[in-house]
Amino acid sequence: MRWRRGAAVIISKKARDVPQAKAMDYVGGYALALDMTDREIQATAKVIIIICSVN
Repeated sequence: MRWRRGAAVIISKKARDVPQAKAMDYVGGYALALDMTDREIQATAKVIIIICSVN
């Protein structure tokens, strides 16, 4: 199992092409994020996806 941590930004409302000066108006909060990946399951899933794509 591999993991990594990071920061997440919570977007509070729909947005598109927001100018940098207004960006903070769309931030609803912050959170700590933890990404945990089981590499064995991930490798198996990639093989299944490739096989299904070929058919």
